[in-house]
Amino acid sequence: MIKERESFKFDLAIALSNFGLFCKGRHQYSRAEKLLKESLEIFEELEKVDFEFSQFTAMTLRYIGDLYKEIGKFKEANEYYRRSKEKFIEMIR
Repeated sequence: MIKERESFKFDLAIALSNFGLFCKGRHQYSRAEKLLKESLEIFEELEKVDFEFSQFTAMTLRYIGDLYKEIGKFKEANEYYRRSKEKFIEMIR
């Protein structure tokens, strides 16, 4: 069970991720990148407390990969997709 502080951080990370995806959809790529990376930082921190947060880390990595793919930064997209894949594989072991 997560503590209240982690619960607040989780809610914040979800909100940042959702807002980042919204901005991406509106072609506000710089803002979307900032929001998604901030969300990723929080999920990575939460993952250290409880491995169950790994699924959110993996999805956020994928979202950032999608963002980079959409703006033509294919090398960066590939790196985030690779990290996402590794995280998902780690979760099923």
